[in-house]
Amino acid sequence: MYFPPPHAAYETADTSRFYVDVTGFIDFCAKFKYLGSTLHYSLTSGADVDKRIASATAAFGALIFF
Repeated sequence: MYFPPPHAAYETADTSRFYVDVTGFIDFCAKFKYLGSTLHYSLTSGADVDKRIASATAAFGALIFF
């Protein structure tokens, strides 16, 4: 994952894949899941909060009330 410096756009950085001897090619991503939390390149919690709200909405929507 690439974290741009403050006030720099993620899209302007060189995030092309590169070769490492042991593992092969390494790709960059804008967000990924780590230990149940979503990490975003902006280092804000917005992506994680949105994902958790969507999961909670889906769970409550699946409940059957009598």
